Amino acid sequence: MTGVERSGYMDTHMSRIMAETYAKEDKLQTKFFSDMEHRRLAEKAAKGIKPKPETPEEQPPPPPKFKKLSAKELEIKLGVELSKNMWKNSTPAYNIGTHSGISQSQADFQYDENEIEPMDKTFNRKRDEFVMYVEARAKNKNTASSKK
Repeated sequence: MTGVERSGYMDTHMSRIMAETYAKEDKLQTKFFSDMEHRRLAEKAAKGIKPKPETPEEQPPPPPKFKKLSAKELEIKLGVELSKNMWKNSTPAYNIGTHSGISQSQADFQYDENEIEPMDKTFNRKRDEFVMYVEARAKNKNTASSKK
């Protein structure tokens, strides 16, 4: 995943909940405003008022001219940008645009049963008197400490 796609850093489950909540809110808001607009136009039509012709939107103000930064301010700005980019590349994230809620690390490290080698038990201890003694002692120690 490139640095451009990294736009959020949070729990996968929480991101799914948030995406679902945002989608529901957008749907409700769109429905509410469209119903309200239809009612308003119906009331105007009943009263015989003609709607105003739409006017073009106002132009946004021009962007402010940037002042020239001093050497110290430029060094601070570059340090901050460097820090942001380093954290973006090292912190696991997900792409908000897809709303899939699957982090990059979760997609990369999926459990695959075929990759796991069978356990070699040639050097495991056999069940003898000493192993049985250690297990019984650990069991009694746990039960004795839980009775306090």
